[in-house]
Amino acid sequence: MQVLTGIKTTMVETKNQKHFVLVHGACHGAWCWQKFKTLLESASNRVTLLDLAASGANMKAIQDVETLDEYTEPLLEFLASLQPTEKVILVGHSLGGLSLALAMEKFPEKIAVAVFLSAFMPDTTHKPSFVLDQVLLEILAKKNINNSLKCYLKISIASQVEFFSNFFPLNL
Repeated sequence: MQVLTGIKTTMVETKNQKHFVLVHGACHGAWCWQKFKTLLESASNRVTLLDLAASGANMKAIQDVETLDEYTEPLLEFLASLQPTEKVILVGHSLGGLSLALAMEKFPEKIAVAVFLSAFMPDTTHKPSFVLDQVLLEILAKKNINNSLKCYLKISIASQVEFFSNFFPLNL
């Protein structure tokens, strides 16, 4: 009898189990979530860690990542592979917030909630790169390097910021 009760309890816990998808920020990989993953799993949650393009163990070369869609591709492919009725809790940190926003736009039916943990969170008024543009302008203004630095921002169709410069010795 106790074994059957244990199985029922396990089945109930599995049914009520939450599925977290943790998305890293810039210059990180899935590895940065390992300790948090352990905590979530110890509370009977399911956890998926992903390396976005050219990050962590993802072998794509950074030079081959030209848009936010390409950078977010591992997350988008994962969401596309979920069962039609499965919903996940997305958690993104830093630059991972832009990936969350894109995923929410493409797969609203597969996301129960999104958590922006100290993350970029685009609004509906500005283009997605707005915060990055403002930070760059602030850095350039503080360094007072207007004429000595020829700096160009190119906003692609996917609104990914590409920063091009023709200088070498300057340390921002």
